[in-house]
Amino acid sequence: MVHLAGEVCDYFASEYERAFDLWDLRALSPLRLDAIKDSLARTHRLIVLHEGRRTHGFGAELVASLTEEQFFSLEAPPLRLGALDLPVPSPPNWRQLSGPRRRRQSRPLSGGWDEFLSDFRLLIFVPRVRMLFITSLSSCLNRKPTSGNRKIARAAWARIRLFAMDVDGILTDGTVTLHSDGTEAKTFSTLDGMGLVRCRNAGIALAWISGRASVATDLRAAELKIPHVVQGRADKLVALQELAERLGLSAAEVCYMGDDDIDAPALQWAGIGATVSTAMPAAGAAADYVAQRPAGRGAVREVCDHILAASR
Repeated sequence: MVHLAGEVCDYFASEYERAFDLWDLRALSPLRLDAIKDSLARTHRLIVLHEGRRTHGFGAELVASLTEEQFFSLEAPPLRLGALDLPVPSPPNWRQLSGPRRRRQSRPLSGGWDEFLSDFRLLIFVPRVRMLFITSLSSCLNRKPTSGNRKIARAAWARIRLFAMDVDGILTDGTVTLHSDGTEAKTFSTLDGMGLVRCRNAGIALAWISGRASVATDLRAAELKIPHVVQGRADKLVALQELAERLGLSAAEVCYMGDDDIDAPALQWAGIGATVSTAMPAAGAAADYVAQRPAGRGAVREVCDHILAASR
């Protein structure tokens, strides 16, 4: 983490003429909060990069202490960056994916910094010339910051060429009505339908990827002329990557919307991962955007509007 923090400080110093105070807490033994407070009084903004969990860990305690004692020095809320909200995986490649890392491999920012800066988006938009950047190391549980809504640049929405989504819990409220004759019914929103039609007319490819097959889904997809409908696939990431490859699109050009834990890998891979407020924790943690409208009642329309607004 220290070398990544140093690299981003050097990058912004050379490309954007923004200076940072970088503290490696391993060099402050015992911990000297007075030195950090002096730095914060100059920079007025704070980022804590922590390899452990975002909450209930050392990074959270550090933010709490500095906020309590230096509240009036801050010009913006402190930003805490951590790892995935999961126990440490055993396989090395999974362990690497769970920690703070260079994400969104296909987001085109200059100098190849797309993978790193996607997790540090606030660094790009801070107006101050100086910033305090604190990094610490921990070998406890690796956790990722609770998602909420991260600020997504208009350019990121404008790059979207494929909008793919789950069906149950996204296009519907997640309920399925079973009739006595064995048939089923689902309720879809006309607001979502209008948004999808507008996206299709604007040249945005549309896809529905569902873990279960449903005649109701087929009927609604046919009505809206959805060109790519994949049902009965629990491996959402593989299905999404196969479709993107067929269309010749990179991850940065894909927006995926899902609400369940099986959607989390696809949300993590896509350039923009969107979900709803009722999503399962794994999906919420992997998503970049949480729709304000409910699932099945305009959540998809909300994402469509963002894509269309950025493309104009």
